[in-house]
Amino acid sequence: MTDTNKLRGKIAERGLTQEKLTDMIGMNKATMSRKMRDPNDDFTIKQADKISRALQLTSDEAMA
Repeated sequence: MTDTNKLRGKIAERGLTQEKLTDMIGMNKATMSRKMRDPNDDFTIKQADKISRALQLTSDEAMA
């Protein structure tokens, strides 16, 4: 399960918006919005990897 509050914080730390992140990783904006709102609709491993790379997260940050 993704901690969306932490993810929102990392997006802001990097000076990005959710919309800009979706553009960077090639995800549909509605899909990202839904996954950020619904705790039962988690990111796939591929999506999580793309997000992690786009935000330049360390492995520890990505797993937290």
